[in-house]
Amino acid sequence: MDEVELLKKCVEIPSISGEEGELSKFLLNRMKKLGFAARIDSIGNVIGQIGQEEQPVLLLCSHIDTVVGTIPVKLEDGKLYGRGAVDAKGSLIAMVCAAARFAKKKIPGKIIVAGIVEEETTLRGIRTLLDSLYNVNFANFGEPSGVNRICVASKGRIHLHLFFKTESGNSHVSTSEKNVNAIHVAIDFWNQFKNRMFQTPFLGKTPYFSVEPNITVIKAGEATNILPDSCDVDIDIRFPPGIKYDEIMAEIDAITGKLEQETGVTINFEVLSQIEGYRVDKDTKVAQALKKAIEEVTGSEAKFLRKAGTNFMTIIGNRLQIPVVSYGPGDPSLEHTPNEHIDIAEYKKSIDVLEKFISNVLSY
Repeated sequence: MDEVELLKKCVEIPSISGEEGELSKFLLNRMKKLGFAARIDSIGNVIGQIGQEEQPVLLLCSHIDTVVGTIPVKLEDGKLYGRGAVDAKGSLIAMVCAAARFAKKKIPGKIIVAGIVEEETTLRGIRTLLDSLYNVNFANFGEPSGVNRICVASKGRIHLHLFFKTESGNSHVSTSEKNVNAIHVAIDFWNQFKNRMFQTPFLGKTPYFSVEPNITVIKAGEATNILPDSCDVDIDIRFPPGIKYDEIMAEIDAITGKLEQETGVTINFEVLSQIEGYRVDKDTKVAQALKKAIEEVTGSEAKFLRKAGTNFMTIIGNRLQIPVVSYGPGDPSLEHTPNEHIDIAEYKKSIDVLEKFISNVLSY
């Protein structure tokens, strides 16, 4: 099975987040045949190792799960179509293939390749993986960046759930002079919070350097003539590495506390997900090793980029306190779309880039 056939087979195996078992088993067997010392951990992460020396250790990691939705898998006009082709099976299998080229060589250090589960949902995969790792020196998290682009910074994320509850209970709209509308209080909170995020220090010189909050879900109301006594709101907050989680939460505490005093409404909130932002110095060995590999293989200038979304390089870098980059083949704008596909020539070239990157990092 060649490198393109391996990717096609992985895309053909459905692996919706939480249902990755079949693909985990397939990858385990393929990685063993390619020369990895491989295993599946307690929640389904596939972890393979090349090399035996203790230092240095390079972690190559991406996810095997996908969002829901089926796309017919086909190779057409030099492109592979299918759910997960670009997000992120292309990146993962490129790393598997690149690392496998070192299986029969004596290398200084070791290469760990990990395909994690539930990246799209619970984050259990990455957290369980990092609990089992130690003495890692460098890492690449595989996400589509394009063959000559390196992600060196990524925003953090807060998923905040708020629940607004009045004391009066549901009441007729004609009583609005004496009874509180929970939706109105939720809107008041949102306006105050959004306005605060559009001020210093939360408003940066560009959108990347700014906090970007968005309401994503609202649940409230039973009928058009009843004042709602409760309102559930979910807010997604993306924030740059220069802003800390605690700074944002302090603003939320202040606004909700003031509103509770003014309206008598009880406001409870829960942080369902929290990831700090992360950036790596472009002059670190891992970034320069990848830059050099891209330029040697492609003959074009490597470009550094910042990601406005949240990439798991943030979790790896902050948790292990190591330099991390994010690189992989494919167009990130195709993630989660009905037209998801990856260019095969780019995929194959990225394997060569990653092979050279491994050599550069390990000084092989």
